[in-house]
Amino acid sequence: MKLITLILITLSILACTNKKAQNTNSEPQDTTIISSDSTNNSQLSTFNFQLSKEVLLGKFNPAEDTNYVVIPDHMSTYKGLYCHREAFNAYLAMRDSALREGITLTIISATRTFDRQLQIWNRKWNSFKTRDTRHETRDTRHETRDVRLSTDIEKVRSIMRYSSMPGTSRHHWGTDIDFISAETDYWTHGEGLRIYKWLCANAHKFGFFQPYTDDPARTGYAEERWHWSYAPLSKPYLEAYRQKITAKDITGFSGSYLVDSLGIIQSHVFGITE
Repeated sequence: MKLITLILITLSILACTNKKAQNTNSEPQDTTIISSDSTNNSQLSTFNFQLSKEVLLGKFNPAEDTNYVVIPDHMSTYKGLYCHREAFNAYLAMRDSALREGITLTIISATRTFDRQLQIWNRKWNSFKTRDTRHETRDTRHETRDVRLSTDIEKVRSIMRYSSMPGTSRHHWGTDIDFISAETDYWTHGEGLRIYKWLCANAHKFGFFQPYTDDPARTGYAEERWHWSYAPLSKPYLEAYRQKITAKDITGFSGSYLVDSLGIIQSHVFGITE
């Protein structure tokens, strides 16, 4: 009997020692652990995920990350689109609800990596038409520099009415989804307006909200009625972005030197409705 008691005491001491050792393990220095509660169809789910700078900036491969899933071809206009698993599950529930009312919420964009956003940015930057400044520059270095700066600012402000700088897009996270059409006119009448009204009345039931509305108090991008964000994920992602990302992290493309002086992070990353 004494032998059995001794064995039990020894096992208890070993268990406590192992637990204490596990608790002393530290997380990677560049990683934020986020806990989030999400409500979807009255079902509460709790999950943890790690957010590094690379993930927040879109510098990762969603195909190699188990938090992301491929969107089936029949639900999207492009093959090989990815979405965060939690956001996609919420989308499926919303999609089924919309289908019962004759609405098909086809996805046209979801997760976009830094490299994909860079392609979009470069295409728009290189195709941007500016005024003829030859008569303004003359031959002085000072005036040439000032005109180039003015032109770059003009480009940035024009492109960023609807498109993000690489490293600043909510699409990097896989929490935001674009539906059906990115043409403003589509959503102002007919079927597009009917779908928009349905989203305004129902999307919140599934955790989605429209980050870029026509609210005059909001800064940043123009209204995007096609863009919907899964709040239970995107809100903690945004908070992690606030804690970890600065203007120095947004670099590697034309016009990136203006991020700080134009206050791009404050005006565009945080310029949302909710």
